[in-house]
Amino acid sequence: ILATPVFIAQAFTASATALPTQELNLWQDVFAMNMSANINNDTSKENIYNLNFLSFFLEQDMADSAIIYVNKLRNNFETIKNNHLKFSISECLTKYYSTKGILDSALYYQRAQTFILDAINKENLEKNIYKIHKKYDYELLRNVYQKGLNKRLVLIIIILCMAIVLYIILKQRERWLSKQVKNLSLQNEDYKRGLKKNFNAIKKV
Repeated sequence: ILATPVFIAQAFTASATALPTQELNLWQDVFAMNMSANINNDTSKENIYNLNFLSFFLEQDMADSAIIYVNKLRNNFETIKNNHLKFSISECLTKYYSTKGILDSALYYQRAQTFILDAINKENLEKNIYKIHKKYDYELLRNVYQKGLNKRLVLIIIILCMAIVLYIILKQRERWLSKQVKNLSLQNEDYKRGLKKNFNAIKKV
């Protein structure tokens, strides 16, 4: 997919001493980018590496050196699912074809940017709607939980009140019963004294 590190290293070593400083720095950057791409060797990031190379050569006004990456990105363009990456690629391809004077292709990728941007805006809108729904669902769930908690608290308060009222009633009944027992005990004592008095009176007769 990309130039091998051995090939680039050989080419770089062979020409490094003969290059001006600016051009030497340029090829050092190319060498580093190739090494990074080959070391990582992640096919899922191939389009990112190709985009980086294309951007690099366009920035250096070396459009002719970017053709291999242009072709790779063109071939993969329709299969790319990441709209942000796809937008960046279409932007670079538009710049490349504008630079080369191939206006039909430049216009094609410029139009693609519009559709991709619409898709990105739609994605962002859907994400925002999802966040709002998620927040609303959370608020709704919290409200439901709070209502349930409030109902439980009200029920607990009612039970506590009933328990207090029942306790008061039982205490009052206990005091009333105690008072009744005491009255019965006094009445019993009076009755016994009356019987004893009557018994003594009969005994004297």
